[in-house]
Amino acid sequence: INFTNTSGGNTSDWVYDRTSNIYRKVIGSQDDIDRNNSETVKVKNLIIEIVTIKSDYGANGRVTMNLIGQGKAIFMQDGKVTEGIWQKDTKTSRTKYYKSDGSELELNRGKIWVAVIGKDSKYQVQ
Repeated sequence: INFTNTSGGNTSDWVYDRTSNIYRKVIGSQDDIDRNNSETVKVKNLIIEIVTIKSDYGANGRVTMNLIGQGKAIFMQDGKVTEGIWQKDTKTSRTKYYKSDGSELELNRGKIWVAVIGKDSKYQVQ
């Protein structure tokens, strides 16, 4: 997977490793290394949450993401890609993920990475 924000400034690449059934984060052609443990950043579940982003740049260059409500989501697990929705009812409730058939997504045991991107962001899943 590769996705880029609307300004083109940030990109993230994830590569599925069939042998270990994990997704590795890469920068260029090298693995992204976690500074806390000097290990490759690896996850079992990769979720793309597509949200509305409002440009609120001002002096600090900030944006506001609408994380309450629901929107499109893409799930990557076990080398498979499926689509569904994310839903968060209130600021303090947890985000829930649903498959296209309406059932709640079951996550694999292990680390989860949620990439929150704007509706206008470009992403590619191969």
